[in-house]
Amino acid sequence: MKRDPDIMIGTIWVIVVLSTVVSLMLRMQMEAAAGARMIAYATVFLIIGALFMIQRMIERTELTLREKLLELELQINEMKEHN
Repeated sequence: MKRDPDIMIGTIWVIVVLSTVVSLMLRMQMEAAAGARMIAYATVFLIIGALFMIQRMIERTELTLREKLLELELQINEMKEHN
């Protein structure tokens, strides 16, 4: 079964955001050092998730660009054949 990268990235993003919210709520009940560490870990995961989302967006844009270039190449070849 092939997995959709968009669904995987979205799932990771939701998990990280929820864990960040929980960390913020728990930080109010914890000592400052432990709460700050949890926030730091959550920030790292948010950055990693953002990087995956950006990478996926770049891949999707590249694919669209390649498709357009192939369409143009096909049109040029068809024009050459007709002349």
